[in-house]
Amino acid sequence: MFWKTVLALLASFASVHAAASAAQDYQPADLVAEAWRAINDGYYDASYGGADWEQVADEFVHQDYDDIDAAHQAVRRMLSLLDNPSTRFLTPPQASAMIAELGGALGSGIGLAELLSVDIDEQQGGIVIVTPVADTPAVRSGLRTGDRLLRIDDEPVETSALADVMSMLRGPAGTAVKIDYRRGDKVHSAVVAREDLGSISAVGTRIVSAGDLSVGYLRVSLFDGGASGEALRQIDRLRGEGVDGIVLDLRNNPGGRLSSLQEIASAFLGPLPIARVTQREGVRTLMADGDRLTDLPLVVLINEGTASAAEMLAAALSHHDRALLVGARSFGKGLAHGFVSLSDGAGVMFTMGRIVTLDGADILTEGVSPDIEIRFEPHPVVDPDVDAAGADDAPFQRAVDIIARRPAAP
Repeated sequence: MFWKTVLALLASFASVHAAASAAQDYQPADLVAEAWRAINDGYYDASYGGADWEQVADEFVHQDYDDIDAAHQAVRRMLSLLDNPSTRFLTPPQASAMIAELGGALGSGIGLAELLSVDIDEQQGGIVIVTPVADTPAVRSGLRTGDRLLRIDDEPVETSALADVMSMLRGPAGTAVKIDYRRGDKVHSAVVAREDLGSISAVGTRIVSAGDLSVGYLRVSLFDGGASGEALRQIDRLRGEGVDGIVLDLRNNPGGRLSSLQEIASAFLGPLPIARVTQREGVRTLMADGDRLTDLPLVVLINEGTASAAEMLAAALSHHDRALLVGARSFGKGLAHGFVSLSDGAGVMFTMGRIVTLDGADILTEGVSPDIEIRFEPHPVVDPDVDAAGADDAPFQRAVDIIARRPAAP
């Protein structure tokens, strides 16, 4: 089996199995065998949730199936034995849509990307919004981090599979979807119009003058395929402009590609460790990948919508005393996941391990806490009426004050 680490999801990374293409010959039973091997090789729990995985092979793998649909149903039943909602089957269209969204191509929808914006609540169950993508219908409709989805078009979804929920949320531009959700003790409803969203612009910069101080503002909203290259170019540009320090804004960043995280981390750290993943076969250390580009004073903005790879980056910069963290406690998305593509284009998402910070904190249960806590409403990132890095952005203004007093990194 050929594995390639390509994504960082939920403070996690996904590995994609390069299976045979649908144009090649395969039997329905091959799909079941591929799904079984993915769990056998990579699932984080050696006890398989109490299931005898060899016996599962006898029951499911060593069988004949009349057609693809029968094989898909067998994979679903097999995975259900693990009793782990995050480990799930995706049909070919569901798998294709998820992969596109993880790469930053939102296509037509409302701005709730699978795994990045919407995920399973690992601690309480149900479907929860991690963070809606900025400047999308979801944000304009008032949806926010922590909202729990109850019904979609009046269909209850609290116990539904994530892939099925995402299929209900997606749809052609010009159509609308009704979402009932819980925020705290109150239930709200929103009718959200789908739009052609295209691709996410993951990196933004500006230079802010504060008295005699020149501060580079660098926002990374997603670690997609182009984020690291653009972020490195912008860091180099800010250095060339002679800024006195950098504010790295990771607010409402849901994560993304592991390689992108590693490259951006290296710009501030050099080749140092970022985090650790506890897997079945032991503990794996994730490293920054690249040369250190700047020693300028650095402050990182985080909030309740900072998740996954963004949490890993913030925690690593804090651990190495490279940056102070300002804002609110992060989301707490700390499971490592793998994704295997089956021969027909369907896929299996499964849990591979847990993410632990270099200080030993379990991100899933603890999140990442700021050094300086500032809670601020309305939200200066997802609220289109509030200018991020502007005069009304209290966390950013506090970061500027810190940079004025913070020396360059040693």
